[in-house]
Amino acid sequence: PIAIRPYPATSWESFLHLCYSSLVTLVVDAIIAEMFCGVTSSVCAKLSRVIKGNDFAGAESSVDERNRELGLFRRQQQQAENARDEAYRQRNVMERQAKISVAKEEREEGLVIIKAIYGVMDSESYEWVGDRRLCSMDATAQVQFWVQDSSVHLPAMSKKHMLGFYDVMMGLKTGDWTRDKPATTDDWEKINYLARIVKRWRGSWRSSRLEDKRKLVVVLTVRYKFAGQIFEVMYYDDQAVDLPSSGATIVTI
Repeated sequence: PIAIRPYPATSWESFLHLCYSSLVTLVVDAIIAEMFCGVTSSVCAKLSRVIKGNDFAGAESSVDERNRELGLFRRQQQQAENARDEAYRQRNVMERQAKISVAKEEREEGLVIIKAIYGVMDSESYEWVGDRRLCSMDATAQVQFWVQDSSVHLPAMSKKHMLGFYDVMMGLKTGDWTRDKPATTDDWEKINYLARIVKRWRGSWRSSRLEDKRKLVVVLTVRYKFAGQIFEVMYYDDQAVDLPSSGATIVTI
């Protein structure tokens, strides 16, 4: 008679048997779900997309979209740099007249612009936003250039259209429009719940980030000296600028 005796399996063979059993169980579960429950399993759906090429096409489309966004951002940054350089060339022309104005106003204890900044600011935190090289500029000489008889009067319009200025909003990045906000108890519960869910079949995990939309504004801040005192005032971009200003704050040094 033929006797069949069991033989001891190696660790590698046990591992292969385990993988095979898991694969068979996964396939059987998928077939039963589709035949009796009418549910398309994620495995079959994923395999179908790969076979049809949709998954790879989607990945290529995502890469193309990111490349387009990157190209658009680089062009926008280059335009902002060109506009800034042109504004600074105009400012260099204005500086000679501004220095003459400063000398005259100091002799008469009139209006001297100490520091003027034109840039993008968070309307809630009053902090400057974005790349300081592109999203804000020193406008001291530009404002002093317009001083006549110890006063400045600029029309109610965006200063980007005036000599020596440019559109500082051009230098903003997408991330400059949002900021992290404090998470509430409900928010953390949602994050902890979502953290336990696999977002994609590949097994990658995505972390949830709480973000708040910023309200950004363009402003002109001016610190000036008048009649022996130092003042500070801020104007929104489309406001008329009148210096000296009755709404300015006295600065004590």
